[in-house]
Amino acid sequence: MKNEFDKKQNLSQPSVRLQNRGLELSPRQAEIYRNLEAIGPEIAAFYLSGVRMLQNDDLEASSYLLAHTAREIEGGLRDILSSPQNKQKIQKQLKKEELGDLEDRIGHIASILDALGIEDLQAPISRRWIGVATEFHRFAHRQGAWESPRSKEVFVPLWREFENVLVELVGTHFKLLDRLDRILDHKQPTEKILKTLPNLLASEVRYAYFFNRLDFPAWLKPLKDAGWFHPDRQPTSHEVPDRPVHFWHALEYIEKVANHTKESPCEETFDLLADIVNAIVDLTNSTGKSITSDHTESQIIKIICALPIERIELRHITFIGISLRSRAESPLMGSTIGETMLPKLLNGGAKELTLVLLEYMLDAEVIHRNIRAVMGEYWLSKALQKHWQAIAELCGVEAAKIACAQIRALINEGAYSFNIISKIDNAPSDFPHQRYAKLLVGFTSGLLRSVKFDSGIEEIVRDLLHEGLAVTCNDPIKKDARAIFGRIALSAIAYHYEDLKRLFWNWQGNPLNETFLKPEIYQLLQANCLVFDEDEIDRVLHWIESQQYIKEAEDDNLRAKQVA
Repeated sequence: MKNEFDKKQNLSQPSVRLQNRGLELSPRQAEIYRNLEAIGPEIAAFYLSGVRMLQNDDLEASSYLLAHTAREIEGGLRDILSSPQNKQKIQKQLKKEELGDLEDRIGHIASILDALGIEDLQAPISRRWIGVATEFHRFAHRQGAWESPRSKEVFVPLWREFENVLVELVGTHFKLLDRLDRILDHKQPTEKILKTLPNLLASEVRYAYFFNRLDFPAWLKPLKDAGWFHPDRQPTSHEVPDRPVHFWHALEYIEKVANHTKESPCEETFDLLADIVNAIVDLTNSTGKSITSDHTESQIIKIICALPIERIELRHITFIGISLRSRAESPLMGSTIGETMLPKLLNGGAKELTLVLLEYMLDAEVIHRNIRAVMGEYWLSKALQKHWQAIAELCGVEAAKIACAQIRALINEGAYSFNIISKIDNAPSDFPHQRYAKLLVGFTSGLLRSVKFDSGIEEIVRDLLHEGLAVTCNDPIKKDARAIFGRIALSAIAYHYEDLKRLFWNWQGNPLNETFLKPEIYQLLQANCLVFDEDEIDRVLHWIESQQYIKEAEDDNLRAKQVA
């Protein structure tokens, strides 16, 4: 998306193309031509033809043709830079005494002032443009069939002055940005502006400048219909320095419109936003891989979040999952999901979508027995610690099942981090190899503590307790790691003791023999011992005595071995 403004040039020489066509352009003329071409090739072609006529002495009617050419260029600029509404407004404000002999050209003058973005008839650039433009008609028409043709030299001074005006209007990069500002003042685009934009925004600099400053919502539909937001319009990526990065500046405008629409809801605008987003999302989902940058994906997620909750669909969440996996540990993606999408779904009561999003957020992979969180540990930790209670209230046991399934999958892949968690809580770990595992276990435990008893908690706690004890795996690391399920279950029983105590007292054997479960068993006993009945107290004393007997026997065996 680059053109002449994006690279260094030798303005003292015309382009090779123009040299080959037998034209000699001064540096100033070459610059005028290039910048007119950025606005519209047709206007630039008229200018080039004018220069050719200026240099050609074989055309007897050069002055007439030059005047007609100048009128086309000047009129074309006004068509693009002026709007009928603004022109009428300025025309009503103009006073007859200011116009003088030009009263019959009031419409022409009003459109010039609108194109300039000023209302001062006496401003230097106003007087210069009006001065040349209102003279063209005198030279464009014949003097009389009986008269001698008007000499070209008669019109040359007016042409030179017109070139001075063109330099003021479009003669430099910054002047061209001024013209963009005039277009940006339009509350909605004209058909001529829409046809001009592809040329005017061919430069990446002007493209970014335009969409970063465009504010009016009424531009959305015309730009969409013109294809500016189609997935094929995504800019080509470039390396900065090691990874592909590109910014789809057109989405900056869409995001602004989306935020405006959140404050002033409009169903038609929601329809347009949804169509734009869905085209991009569907293309990503159909390929199964991210086709945009993390900056673009973050913008798309924010636009989705501006839609009413009933317009957010499963395909949008699938898009997030694909993007996360394609850009693991991207801070921009992690922050956008945790701070924008998750609270949007929670606040809107979108339970099923929240569960799907949670599954993507908890996604991780095992590398050399260590766990790498796809969303990134920092943003995942921040999101879960801030929203776990809201997740529990909306999703309850279903969210806990997703977290447990993730723990199970990671253990099966050989992760050892679950073996060394000393305490189950929501506090983040200070040890790098424990962070994700401890976060996930603490999140699961927090969910089970927060849900109500009648939500199906008994079934999941029973299953977890059984899974934590049924350690028949041949791999000692996996065997020890699975004890974490029993620890989570015991933590839940301790918290919901009155409702879940039968799961504990139905224990077969001595729970104190379960080495990996001891922290949570002791916590359960300590927290609830005051409500134990006599039989339960006797049973606990029996467990302790059995443990002491076993310990004494082990000590005797150890001493016997030492003596031997």
